[in-house]
Amino acid sequence: NPEFRPRDRAKSREILRHEFAIDDPFLFYVGGSDSRKNLPRLLTAFRTILDQGYSGKLVLAGETFLWDIEEVRLLRQQIERQKTGPFVIFPGYVPDRLLPNFYSACDLFVFPSLYEGFGLPVLEAIRCEAKVLASQSSSIPEVAGKAAVYFDPEKEDSIVEAFGRIYDNLSLEESLRLECRRQSQRFSWKKAVGQIFDLYDSRQ
Repeated sequence: NPEFRPRDRAKSREILRHEFAIDDPFLFYVGGSDSRKNLPRLLTAFRTILDQGYSGKLVLAGETFLWDIEEVRLLRQQIERQKTGPFVIFPGYVPDRLLPNFYSACDLFVFPSLYEGFGLPVLEAIRCEAKVLASQSSSIPEVAGKAAVYFDPEKEDSIVEAFGRIYDNLSLEESLRLECRRQSQRFSWKKAVGQIFDLYDSRQ
């Protein structure tokens, strides 16, 4: 979607302040809440990141986080146990028109999935030139290429270590931004349709 492009950071933060009452630096995740998304490990890693001095929030966006379902109840119980309630925000469903503002305003976009068929939010974040922290699993490295910093999704310590490598690292931030521009050019719906037609032609 051409709407996914870098937005002005200050204006994006003002929009999020007005629309969602988010007024702090934050790490951002958007997607589902099912077990393959690996959110319990992200929450445990976030507790450590807070203990190490990070002063921002963790924003978990997606409509299912507001549902009364077991997977969400377990996440909320974990948040209560780890005493991170004041630092975790559930904005619910975020429309596409506002997602670029989240990607542009966040300190980091974090995607800890154990498995993805593609991982569209990673590509959206890259298109918006967000700093991306992603799991080194399934299709995600193919989608993000060199435009992300990776971690082992089965190890909370790996998430924390990767956060330390990327957060406030200005030289790495600039190189990642350049890689975002290169990597995002590899993907478009037009190219995808062309590849599908090429595949059909090769089978005839």
